[in-house]
Amino acid sequence: MFNYHEKIIRHTKRQKTQFEETEQASEPHRAEMLKLTDWEFKTMINMQRALMDKVDSMQEQTGSMSRQMEILRKNQREVPETRNTNTSEEFP
Repeated sequence: MFNYHEKIIRHTKRQKTQFEETEQASEPHRAEMLKLTDWEFKTMINMQRALMDKVDSMQEQTGSMSRQMEILRKNQREVPETRNTNTSEEFP
């Protein structure tokens, strides 16, 4: 049983070493990926700003459409009531 325990410990150490080597090898790539030039950063900010403006505009249009639809529904409900009162007046 002691031999089995030693194998597990050695395997775990080997896995840890391999993981650390992989992390160290990928570290420069990560740092390079995070580096953005000033122009790239400003471009990304401007793109996000433009997208947010579009989203705001779409939300306003949706709100406007919802209000218009509610007005149309209200008018549709009132029209039959008006027709019913007109027909009852025309035909006693």
